[in-house]
Amino acid sequence: ESAKLLRIDGDVGTLEAGKRADLILIDLKKPHLQPIHDVEALLAYSANGADVDSVMVDGVLLMQGRKLLTIDEEELYRQVANRAARIVKGV
Repeated sequence: ESAKLLRIDGDVGTLEAGKRADLILIDLKKPHLQPIHDVEALLAYSANGADVDSVMVDGVLLMQGRKLLTIDEEELYRQVANRAARIVKGV
């Protein structure tokens, strides 16, 4: 009901054709997520970010099968290493 409260329920709040959608798919086939008795409790208390398999934001698939689709991971790692080195050196 938060979308209605914010008066944006025409764009978001339900999964319908024409509305904006952010979705995540969780891989439940992991030892720490077994057995599955209560999915909501399992997601709240046992699942973590490493269990996310796929991500869609505003209808655009950003990650699938734990692979980033819109970012060059090697370039990202290079930039992070360079920036970390600059911080350590105080540049």
